[in-house]
Amino acid sequence: MASLLKLFLTLEPSLRFYLRSQRIAEIHEALISSLLVCKPEDPIAWLISCLIELHSLPPSAKVNLNWDYFIPEIYRPVNRPYNIESSLSYVFAVCDDTLEPNERQIRTAIEHYKFYIQRKLFSAWLRYYLTRLGQQRCLEKREHAANEYYRVRLLNIYFRQWSLWVTHRLSRQKAAACHINHCAETYQLRIILNEWNIVAQQARRTRDYFDRVERGEEGQQFNGFLSHGEARDELSLLTREAAVRILAYLDVDDLARCAQVCRNWKMLTQSSMLWSKLDLHRTSDALNDRLAMRFIQRARPYLQHLNLRQCSRIGRLTFVGNIYSGKSPNSDSSRENGFQ
Repeated sequence: MASLLKLFLTLEPSLRFYLRSQRIAEIHEALISSLLVCKPEDPIAWLISCLIELHSLPPSAKVNLNWDYFIPEIYRPVNRPYNIESSLSYVFAVCDDTLEPNERQIRTAIEHYKFYIQRKLFSAWLRYYLTRLGQQRCLEKREHAANEYYRVRLLNIYFRQWSLWVTHRLSRQKAAACHINHCAETYQLRIILNEWNIVAQQARRTRDYFDRVERGEEGQQFNGFLSHGEARDELSLLTREAAVRILAYLDVDDLARCAQVCRNWKMLTQSSMLWSKLDLHRTSDALNDRLAMRFIQRARPYLQHLNLRQCSRIGRLTFVGNIYSGKSPNSDSSRENGFQ
């Protein structure tokens, strides 16, 4: 195209006017279109026949010559398949002095070019903006993912530290609870041991006291519900073992009365053999908690059998009082009268 235009510009103006006036561009377009559509076996003969037909046309028919003039009716397409007119028209139109653009056309072309440049620049700017926006959003997503990963990692670290602290605290609490339980058990055992020691000492003092009384080393006066007496009979003449066997057939009430007869009978009634078996069934009518507690406390060091049948007047105080009683035999001796 450039070489053809350069060659055409070198022609004389008269020759160029002749080419335009004879419509060489339209004729050339019609010939080329017929060759492309019909595809004859001998293109040269086909062109010669077309030129002969063109030469026979009147000048008025040449003015309205179309691009499909030389194409037979059966091969004539509906639409133009090839665009040859643009190139040839451009070559001939550029060289036409009468076809120079005016000021309005130039202004329109400049505005069109400016609009094209603006649209191109706007498209480029829009692509750049969308690219930067996509990169920024991608960066924000990655930053958010990194922050979330960092937060989760810190939470895992804090959770592990807290778990270790809780485990250590639970172990300390468990050790403290074990130590407190050990101290409580030790304190309870000490209390039990001290109470047992006190009870054992009281039992030992009571046993020693009765042993001294049986041996006659220590005398006592009884303040009881019976009057004092100094009577003597044949029981005092028997051996101690025989007298104790006789007194074993008596109940607590009778033993209390026998203790008021004389000093010898009193010593016999205080024998440990008589108090190993305590039968309170016969005195159930007059027996109460205080009197039963006195009897049981007196026979505590030697008691092996206790009969409480039909003793409905005694209660829990009888046994609780004997368990927690801390009185010594010496302190009760001034208030006892026999078995009261």
